[in-house]
Amino acid sequence: MKFFKVFILVAILLITGCFASYAKSDIKLYVDGKQIVSDVAPTVVNNRTLVPVRSVFEELGAEVTWIGSRKQVIIRTVSTRIVFNLGKSKAYVNDKGYELDVAPTAIDGRTMIPVRFVSEKLGYEVGWSQPTNSVHINTPKPQIQGPVIEKIKVNEGKYNTKVYITIDDMEKPNISYATNPTRFIADFSYGVLEGGDASVDVYNKDINQVRFAQHPDYARIVIESPSDAEFSVKYNSGSMTITVEGEEIEKDFPVVEQTTPIYNNNNTNTNTNTNTNTNNNVKPETNNTDQSQNFVSTTNPTVPSGEPLIVLDAGHGGSDGGAIAKDENGNVILKESHVNLAITMAVKKYLEMEDINVVLTRSADVDMGADENAALGARCKVANAINATYFVSIHNNSFINGEASGTEILYIDSNFVNEYGVSSKQLAQNIILPLVEATGLQNRGLKHSPNIYVLKYTNMPAVLIECAFISSEKDRAVLMDNEKIDAIGAAIASGILKTLGDF
Repeated sequence: MKFFKVFILVAILLITGCFASYAKSDIKLYVDGKQIVSDVAPTVVNNRTLVPVRSVFEELGAEVTWIGSRKQVIIRTVSTRIVFNLGKSKAYVNDKGYELDVAPTAIDGRTMIPVRFVSEKLGYEVGWSQPTNSVHINTPKPQIQGPVIEKIKVNEGKYNTKVYITIDDMEKPNISYATNPTRFIADFSYGVLEGGDASVDVYNKDINQVRFAQHPDYARIVIESPSDAEFSVKYNSGSMTITVEGEEIEKDFPVVEQTTPIYNNNNTNTNTNTNTNTNNNVKPETNNTDQSQNFVSTTNPTVPSGEPLIVLDAGHGGSDGGAIAKDENGNVILKESHVNLAITMAVKKYLEMEDINVVLTRSADVDMGADENAALGARCKVANAINATYFVSIHNNSFINGEASGTEILYIDSNFVNEYGVSSKQLAQNIILPLVEATGLQNRGLKHSPNIYVLKYTNMPAVLIECAFISSEKDRAVLMDNEKIDAIGAAIASGILKTLGDF
């Protein structure tokens, strides 16, 4: 009997111990005062609080990647990279190893990691409130020791582009340069970025992007140029100006003999089917001629006065495949350039069924220019040379987070209105709803995007359509379905027709 009582006591201790080690509770989680609610609540394991990695650290602006084949999660910020392996008690911060009190674990399909370790390694403050049973992660207020960078402004001029930096308690930064690509780098010792990490996309002949990031003991500003640009710096009281002058990027695209016209004024089309294959793998149509013969229309079409002329632009092409999806063995299963062209051909088919004149920037999987800038310039030149009514560029999206999904349209909200009395925004509005219905995906809405090259340098209402995310398994299933491709083409065409007043 005594042995039996001891056995029961030990069993009780083991059971209660297990529950104490992996006890779930009603712990609340706050990030900078905002409560974070996830389908899996924070969990206490061996007196350490574990939280769902994606819900918390994406809220903090970090990039979270899950690599299923290695059961590995990677958290990235501008200056920090943290790697965890599920079930392993060792983590790596910028390749330096650290032993954890509790290994990351999976609970109800969510990866749970120790909140204090990660938060503190990313530079955040972590606190526990006993009365409210809650964890609080807060962005620390920077201790101002050096110059405060209050504002960064980019001003595009006719011959150059200027970057204006407004600085309180002005101190000259340490300036350096890098190549491949050309970069101007300014490091402000103990500087503070008042607005935090960010970037400004420009994409002209002088500047691709201006990036700025906060580091523990300095603030960095990087100006990236697409060419071998010249940089000059001028200091004023409380500000500095960097003038960037790059090489001209607009180049004439090759003039080729057009053996298979991509435009025919009689509205006949040798290339209207989006895909003749019977399987569901979307591939652009090709023929036996040299693909360089299908580069781009080299002569202006003859269109009766008053009739609309639509330019359809299949994004990427040739050596520029755009976003690419691979299977578990590393084999390419879908290229953005291919699906862009398939959708474009479907749009063309439906527009021409309504006797609308159409010109394509490309009708095969070919390069549009010697480099990216030349290709972008060539696309714009096609539309501008023929005074197109609308320019519609067709793309598909991609993001490192495979959960990103949906349909969106980019446009420039300007005062420009063509003879049909509509703007780029109105064209986008008419396309988005039928397109979302056709894809069956999330409506991500319209995005005002003033720095997108093909929208900025075309002389007519223009939109860039992101039909779906190639990086998303759900979206990819849509893009690899021929019937869906055809429906997407019909939807885009219906939006164009509505804008023209034909619906």
